[in-house]
Amino acid sequence: MNADVPGWHNVFTQMVPAPPKDFAMKATLVGTGLGDSKGMTVYRYICVEDGIDNLGCDTPNDQQIYRFAMCGGGDPDLCVKTFPYVIAPVGAKTGNRVWGTMYIDPKTGKRTEDKASGALNVWTFRDRPVYTFAGYRGYGDSNPSELKAHGWGEGNAGYNGYMAMIYRDGTGDKRDGSIGGYR
Repeated sequence: MNADVPGWHNVFTQMVPAPPKDFAMKATLVGTGLGDSKGMTVYRYICVEDGIDNLGCDTPNDQQIYRFAMCGGGDPDLCVKTFPYVIAPVGAKTGNRVWGTMYIDPKTGKRTEDKASGALNVWTFRDRPVYTFAGYRGYGDSNPSELKAHGWGEGNAGYNGYMAMIYRDGTGDKRDGSIGGYR
């Protein structure tokens, strides 16, 4: 159904719960995007293994080899510099099960305990960390209006890569809507 066709309108059976309170909605070239507390574009990582069963590989429980290859040429440290995690305050709450937090070991990309050395408390969407794009070799989001990493990856990030979190507003309320293209 297309909202651009006269007489037609979108119908949502369930709205996506609001993101964390310090996140911001912002206008981008591809729709209403999501920004972190500084307004920088928030990205999610998508991964589907190249295999007959097309298993997902984008959770912290999965191998991180695909993500590390995509964002850092196999180097976890470069990956964290290129696509930093969006850090959540300790004890942060969202009031829903779609958005949350978890502790991540940035060296492995795996979920860890809060007491683990170097652990980062990060925001998550559907139990997957979210990121910003600091850049690679001088190419990155340098201000809140940019989304240079949207489609960064294999198949325009449809198989392995990063997509900006874009909201399609269906109610007029800028904190509600569906997030475009998520799995």
